[in-house]
Amino acid sequence: MNGLTTITELLNALTDVEKASFEMQQSIYEQRRAALQASEINGTLLKDLK
Repeated sequence: MNGLTTITELLNALTDVEKASFEMQQSIYEQRRAALQASEINGTLLKDLK
């Protein structure tokens, strides 16, 4: 090879980056959802939102 990547390798790398970004956003959503549920269970939801 000439030291360059193939289009397939490039597309696979870009797909991996997008997948990692999506998984990070999904994790943030799940964390915030869990925090809201914990506040609701503790009866502090409205106080925590202020």
